[in-house]
Amino acid sequence: ANPEAGYSYRDLDAVNRLADVYALAIQRMRSIEALRESEEQYRSIFEAAANLILSVDPDGNIIDCNDRIREILGYDKEEIIGRQMPEIVYQGNWEFSENSLKELFLPRSSRNMEQKMLKKDGGVIEVRIHSSSLEDDKGNTLKFICIIEDITSRNRIKHELQNAQKLESLGLLAGGIAHDFNNLLAGLFGYIELAKTSSPPESKAVFYLGKAMGAFQRARDLTHQLLTFSKGGMPIKKVISVANMVKDAANLALSGSEIRCEHCIENDIWPVEADPGQMNQVISNIVINARQAMPEGGLIKVSAVNMPSGPEHVEPLKGTRCVEISIEDSGIGIPKTHIHKIFDPFFTTKQQGSGLGLAISFSIIKKHSGHLTVESELGRGTIFRIYLPASSKRSVTDYAHGLKTVRGRGKILLMDDEEMIQEMAGTMLKDLGYQVEYASDGKEAVDAYKKALESGDRFEAVILDLTVPGAMGGRKAIRKLLEIDPEVTAIVSSGYSDDPILAKPLDHGFKGVLIKPYRMNEISGTLARILKKK
Repeated sequence: ANPEAGYSYRDLDAVNRLADVYALAIQRMRSIEALRESEEQYRSIFEAAANLILSVDPDGNIIDCNDRIREILGYDKEEIIGRQMPEIVYQGNWEFSENSLKELFLPRSSRNMEQKMLKKDGGVIEVRIHSSSLEDDKGNTLKFICIIEDITSRNRIKHELQNAQKLESLGLLAGGIAHDFNNLLAGLFGYIELAKTSSPPESKAVFYLGKAMGAFQRARDLTHQLLTFSKGGMPIKKVISVANMVKDAANLALSGSEIRCEHCIENDIWPVEADPGQMNQVISNIVINARQAMPEGGLIKVSAVNMPSGPEHVEPLKGTRCVEISIEDSGIGIPKTHIHKIFDPFFTTKQQGSGLGLAISFSIIKKHSGHLTVESELGRGTIFRIYLPASSKRSVTDYAHGLKTVRGRGKILLMDDEEMIQEMAGTMLKDLGYQVEYASDGKEAVDAYKKALESGDRFEAVILDLTVPGAMGGRKAIRKLLEIDPEVTAIVSSGYSDDPILAKPLDHGFKGVLIKPYRMNEISGTLARILKKK
């Protein structure tokens, strides 16, 4: 605009227009840079997301996915992009029909649904799918973003909790009849055994009494199985050898069958603290199931290995020294539709099955702070895995187990509110060489013990029934006896109640446990072990 400088107004207008173009170019460059940064930020979030993210076009074709695809479903990106959503959905659970596809991918909407998806290796996982649509300025659907969360572990924990609640409900029923039924069995058991020992060994009576004893043994086992559901099934733990326990239980369960059992027990397998009877029951239940899955015969592999750290997928055992026991058969396998139900009480596919065996096994392992899993494939067999915490203690021998009757001497005080139990157990003790005095409740037992102590004719041992309805039971009696005589030798007796005294008798002043109904070798072995230490 300055004539002396030689510039005209037209030149200035051109410069202004050029400046506007330059400013617009700068603005566009900044927008492009911001868009690029935004895209990079979106991609970083997209790839770093904890869940699987799929981009799906309106026709159901997968057009993009993040790296979680490999971890969750086992595919590489190149293998999944271009496929349709129905191809990776498990058809055995819910048929991914056209209507279902429309329900998940509705324009201008957000949907949630739980589903099962197929992994590349043929496995199935449970997922929650959240689908949201993206539209352009005109409202046309561009694509759908599907966020897929793996909920397999969560659902497994939920199912286990439901199982535990079922077991607790059933336990209330079992626990209600436990005490009386076991007292009745104890009397019958004892009198049959006494009748056998009083009869000539070659007589027919001994043969028939042996048959009756076998029937009552099955009744006792059934009672203990039912009581495992209740709080009364708390394990009475001892340090046991895994190798001996697994071999003995498996061989016994397969006796009389044409199935071959192959043992593969790691050298120096760690001992575990467990209830020998309950663990025997678990192994037997699983092996019997395997036996029934192979009606034409076959091979069962029983293995045990040390695990310095528990399995990653079992949170309570993670990082804990464990022993893994696996039982693998080559039978017909379990259908995928049944695999998640096999630990449910009363679920069975067998015409003569009770549906309790595996549910009981699951409950027992849980009460041992362990874990029980199953893997199966139709036509190829099944494998059960038992994980138990290892013990740092050395294995001990169960003195009463498999022991012949051991005679003794001295006075025994027997306290029980059931007259039949008094007569039966008293006769057993007398036959073993002991002198016996009786008490019906804890007060009578304390008075009798005090009187004997003052007279200088003390009792060698006291057997106390844990529960006496309406009167003093063994729990209170042992406290009073310890006040009178800190060196008292007391044995707690019970019909498998839920009291922690049975699991840890030494913590409460008892030297041993007798579970009703007990046999003569059990009472003689327990007394022999305790009095020998004394």
